[in-house]
Amino acid sequence: MSALRSFVPLPAVLAAPPGPPGALPWPALCDGVYCIVTTTPSGRARWPKLRLALREAQLLTDAALAVVNAGPCGEHGEPVTSQPTALIWSHLSAVLHARAAGLERVLLLEDDVYFALPELRRLLTACAATAFRAAQLEAAALYLGGVHVSTQPSERFGLHRGRAFQTHAYVAHVRHPAWDRLLAAARADTALMFDTLLFTHAGPCWLAQPSVAFQRSFGQGTPAKWVLEGVPPLCRGLTHVLSWFDVGNCWETCACTTNGLVAVFGSIAAAVTALGALAVLLVALLWCLGRRAWR
Repeated sequence: MSALRSFVPLPAVLAAPPGPPGALPWPALCDGVYCIVTTTPSGRARWPKLRLALREAQLLTDAALAVVNAGPCGEHGEPVTSQPTALIWSHLSAVLHARAAGLERVLLLEDDVYFALPELRRLLTACAATAFRAAQLEAAALYLGGVHVSTQPSERFGLHRGRAFQTHAYVAHVRHPAWDRLLAAARADTALMFDTLLFTHAGPCWLAQPSVAFQRSFGQGTPAKWVLEGVPPLCRGLTHVLSWFDVGNCWETCACTTNGLVAVFGSIAAAVTALGALAVLLVALLWCLGRRAWR
């Protein structure tokens, strides 16, 4: 705990009535819950939707903790100017806090998360009916959402194994050796993004397929009025561009589409290669048909 970072029960931070006292949500998957929130005006603007998402997923209990950042801060709560550094240590401080509390498997959430409830219920039911808690320790993390880069189906638990990006919702096995590598890398290089850090050092992880958690849309009403100042420039630009085509929540649409392709082809590279070859064949076919039509 520091002047800029503290760990507080989620309902107290979000000014929401808690669920049953001491209830542990999602016991089939985790023994602790952390959600990263900020007290800036743009951060507080996300709280109403966050409250709703957590309540729907039965996560709004006193057993769940908020990682409260009053401002961007580093490993020891010292002020920093780099947003990526602040996000890295928001996640890793939760991992260190969980270790100190004697926990093993903790759910980590960012404040723009929401859940696909039918898929989430199926995942929790499947994991509760199996020995997944023990097998979960074989990997550094279970991604509940994100963009899958490579994957292969597992015959166990109905999950996949592979690599993914995006860290808005995942379960971390905090005593897995990969987290020591992540901590060392974060201390050595403060310019990394947390998604990249986890992707690089965690190795193959469990993946929920289909995904059960997504990053919510950043805006309400017209895109011109969306609150996007906390979003990286590239993501901000893509959000606006895709809004022109009425994609809706582009992050959910893109993630589901990409993950579906990766589940079929095995990796993004293989999917791009296969789709590229198909495109070449279609162009060749159209060219041949065009030549025949002009004869």
